[in-house]
Amino acid sequence: SNSSSSSSSHVELAVLTKEARDIFGIRGGASLANASEVPTLDRPQDMVGNCSGVKDARTGLPLDEELVRAGRLLELGSMKYYQVWEFVRAQEARGKKMVRVKWVQDLRGDGSVRARLVAMEFATDLRGDTFAGTPGLVVVRYIISRCATRGLGKKEGPRQLAVHDVSCAFLHAPIDEEIYLRFPQYMCSSDWVGRLLASMYGTRRAAFLWGEKCFQDLCEKGGFIRGKGSGNLYHHVEQDLTGAVHGDDFITEGPEESLNWFDELLDRLFTVKRRGRACLALLAARRSSSCTGRSPSCRTTGSSTPSTRSTCAAW
Repeated sequence: SNSSSSSSSHVELAVLTKEARDIFGIRGGASLANASEVPTLDRPQDMVGNCSGVKDARTGLPLDEELVRAGRLLELGSMKYYQVWEFVRAQEARGKKMVRVKWVQDLRGDGSVRARLVAMEFATDLRGDTFAGTPGLVVVRYIISRCATRGLGKKEGPRQLAVHDVSCAFLHAPIDEEIYLRFPQYMCSSDWVGRLLASMYGTRRAAFLWGEKCFQDLCEKGGFIRGKGSGNLYHHVEQDLTGAVHGDDFITEGPEESLNWFDELLDRLFTVKRRGRACLALLAARRSSSCTGRSPSCRTTGSSTPSTRSTCAAW
């Protein structure tokens, strides 16, 4: 009877352990007994949690479990790459500002799931140091007009308009206040918390700090001048570049060689995706030629064949 009782206890313990692992979402051999060990992001598969039954944050529709897991693994990789936090003992955060974190997922246009680990810092008071402005429509129209009209008839030919997108923009900026993160139990034991090092999504000053970090690097390392009337406008005198920052997007106009230089600069400063370029003067000439029947010329050199160098509508 003792052997049967022992066997039954082992079965119950196995069932209980499995249920606990499912509740806390532990995967990949993680153990609930690792409370004394320092948590690490070296094994992100142990921190993704339970990915079944997750719904789209915008539509409320259920998301594929494997796509959610892939999105969370990618996000945890970004957290490690940008060193968003460091794990410390919970005693060090006693009496300090503590915010919880949660996963937010949504289905992207390409069929993948974007997962964001966000901090839930609530606005409990009025502050004047959290505002992050965006360029007005007149600024964007000015950049487009400048690109379409300047350079016509000159040796360098028509100018180009380039668009860049910064990946994980907020995470590039360091945080300037002491904030600690409380993680779900499947990520680490309650004995550990995270001391925030970067402007994590969901913190109140994240957008403002990213904007200041962006223009600090552009001005100090790139030689740009920041606009006075619009703080989102930037200009480079020597390279003859003018552009604006809208959130994590850059829209810039200038000569082709200068935009190539700007590509290299952004690659050194941030993690950037190049969304494309357009030669607005060429596009306008093509549109007008469709009415006149004449072939547009990229440069005013008498050639009836567009220059390949300036043909960049889908670069």
